[in-house]
Amino acid sequence: MKNKNRENIISVAVFFSITLCLFAPFEIYFANKDEMWFRLSAFWWIPILVCFVVFGCIYTVGSILKNGIKRIYLAICFAMALCMYMQGNFLSLKVGVMNGAQIEWDMYTLRMIGNLIIWLFVIAVWICIAIFKEEIFLKVSKGIAIFLTAVQIVTLLIFFVTLVIKGDYVKNTYTFLSDEGLYKVGKDENVIIFCLDMFDDDYFKAIYENEPDIGNDFEGFTYFSNFTGTYSTTSYSLPHLFTGKIYHNEGTLNEWNDLCTEAGTYVDEFTEAGYDLDIYSIGYSVIPSKYVLEAENYVEAPLYITNYLRFSCDLYQLVACKYFPDMVKPYIWMDGTEFDYWKGYKSESRPYDGTNGSFRDGLIENGVTLSESSRQFKFIHINASHYPYDIDENANDVEKDSVTDVQCARGALRMVQWYLEELKKNGGYDEAVIIITADHGYYWDGVLTSPVCLIKPKGARGVLQINSVPASQVDLPATLIELAGINSVDDYGKSIFEYSQDEDRDRFFYQYYLSETNSSWKWRLIEYKIDSAGNDRENFHLTDNEYTISGTKIPHKMYCKTCNGEYVNKEDEQKEPSRVVHVKRNNYPE
Repeated sequence: MKNKNRENIISVAVFFSITLCLFAPFEIYFANKDEMWFRLSAFWWIPILVCFVVFGCIYTVGSILKNGIKRIYLAICFAMALCMYMQGNFLSLKVGVMNGAQIEWDMYTLRMIGNLIIWLFVIAVWICIAIFKEEIFLKVSKGIAIFLTAVQIVTLLIFFVTLVIKGDYVKNTYTFLSDEGLYKVGKDENVIIFCLDMFDDDYFKAIYENEPDIGNDFEGFTYFSNFTGTYSTTSYSLPHLFTGKIYHNEGTLNEWNDLCTEAGTYVDEFTEAGYDLDIYSIGYSVIPSKYVLEAENYVEAPLYITNYLRFSCDLYQLVACKYFPDMVKPYIWMDGTEFDYWKGYKSESRPYDGTNGSFRDGLIENGVTLSESSRQFKFIHINASHYPYDIDENANDVEKDSVTDVQCARGALRMVQWYLEELKKNGGYDEAVIIITADHGYYWDGVLTSPVCLIKPKGARGVLQINSVPASQVDLPATLIELAGINSVDDYGKSIFEYSQDEDRDRFFYQYYLSETNSSWKWRLIEYKIDSAGNDRENFHLTDNEYTISGTKIPHKMYCKTCNGEYVNKEDEQKEPSRVVHVKRNNYPE
């Protein structure tokens, strides 16, 4: 019996420690490695070390305890390991991508309670079996523990082998876009694009209504009040802004980007015309790699973890978010930026982080000066009005989400104003083409929005003009080409300035939901056609076209529960009447 008990202690301790300490962190890493800045070679030993420590603790305690208490102890350990396995693989509550957005946890209360009941039931059942059916407990728990441990080990081996084959295990140097040259512009001509993340067109309308005199501060600019975006969020919008083309999930995003740049895009027109390319964005993984590599501020340098203890704590907090009961998620949820605190670069250049505070502080410290280059094409992507809202209307730091979205947007716009004032001081303003826009408007699953757009041509004078032509993000390449005067061939469509007020045109928007997470980091695209009359939500109309994550075009209504009256979320309608989530039917062709 002693040998059986020892074997049972070992099997349970191994099952618990491997599930929580080894399999969980590696599984999460492999599933999301493209989103992680660190490679496996930087931290592989941490889960192994933690696994040995936890195994030793469980085994030591189990060896010391008396027989009756020992069975209860082992039953609890085994049941918890089993619950964690089920939670991480089958039961975890999906609340969307960790992107800093506030989660409305109250919406999931019933599901959390149900999840907790499952945990308590499984633990109670195994305690009862251990107390009243010792032989059954020893055999069954040992068998399940060995089987599930083996399954996890084999799965990890497959992950590791795949990673080694792809050559993505060790990378001695890491590449990033630095903040080098952020506050310097060409001495002759410049094209500057401010991409203010999630700066909704409604924000600017609210700001302009409250401060009509703001028009005096944007000398030479035209505000396009009927401007529409193309995608819901950054991951699809940035490639669209750099290529001017629409991605329908054909192949991987990187493959599509490569095909677009091989054929040539408007950015090539600028580099061929002698413009130095500067790209400032933390979303450079979705920007065509050709342009990232050509950017003057592109840096390659060794990368390392600065604090292994704090990194390990964040790693296992991430594990807890997926493998612990849903009831604890509100108290341990992360915003996705925690690991960035422990990112170290062996380089004199500082990585561009896109935060409002860094951009503001650097601008105050450096101002904007002229560089040695003659021409520059600068793309500056700032966190701006993306949640969590961290600056007030005066661009001062505040506690996250302690201000409104409009207040945060006003602060971001104020920083751009300061940049423009610096340009005027050094004489670079008049000959610059400047666009102030966003990758997308306000985002939440099911909400239809449009980004802001203001444009200043070379030599433009006077107060802010308002233009209500039906404009779209797809017009920006042609607009930039025309305003820079570097190509008269009509290869990129029509400039925004060529449209008339009463023109009827097709504008399309592709909606997707980040809550529908998937391993390929692609989302199904629901197509809307936008009336020329305006960019308000009531002018967005379903076309009945939808693109699956594999790029297959399907009839939307045929596969939508919402459109067939099979799904109505009253809570969503009450909180935000304009929010409509189109839920997939069971026969949806994945």
